[in-house]
Amino acid sequence: MKLIFILAITALLFVSCEHEVIEPEKAPNESSEANSCDSNKVYFQNDILPILVSSCAFSGCHDAGTAMSRVILTSYDKVIESDVIEAGSPDDSELYKRVTETGINDRMPLGGDRLPQEHIDRIEQWILDGALNSSCNESKKCDTTNVTYSGSISKIVKQKCNGCHRGGNPGGGINLTTYAGVKAIADDQRFLNVVLHAPGYKAMPLGGSMLPECEIETIRSWVNQGAPNN
Repeated sequence: MKLIFILAITALLFVSCEHEVIEPEKAPNESSEANSCDSNKVYFQNDILPILVSSCAFSGCHDAGTAMSRVILTSYDKVIESDVIEAGSPDDSELYKRVTETGINDRMPLGGDRLPQEHIDRIEQWILDGALNSSCNESKKCDTTNVTYSGSISKIVKQKCNGCHRGGNPGGGINLTTYAGVKAIADDQRFLNVVLHAPGYKAMPLGGSMLPECEIETIRSWVNQGAPNN
């Protein structure tokens, strides 16, 4: 009887020590977005960082080596540390104010053309949404069976390349704002090789990560078709 009593007490103590597991609290700047992409939302890693890398975070401006005005725009942490973002308020964010300046001597990119309005709108929306370190992954299968210039390639180029390769003084003298410009680097195999980071070619986007695999395969499909203006 005494043994039974001891076992019962032990079991009761064991049960009473169990408790609900408490999940760690998210950091204030961590996005709570799901991994799947929503076309109506703007994600820092997918939408904003490519704009900053191609238009701002290169040698002579806001890369780690130059850090003009002590501003580095190569990653989310560096953007926040540079104190150029006021979450929720584009008009109080130095980054937004500089890309929307009307004076050419005050506007960023410095001495260059104004960012495409689509890029400015994305930066504004990202700030309005809280300037989170958000990202997403395309859940749908990569479909390269019907790749067109107008429906696929021009969108990739506009988002990932036109930050540098546009205007009166485009990077490397290569203007990719027109089909003719993109066609030229597709025909001599530069387009595919630079995004593949192939030996002997300058890796693009300059200073950024390699494009997502699906975007590379989309470019490959279009180039292999003969780079048509479709």
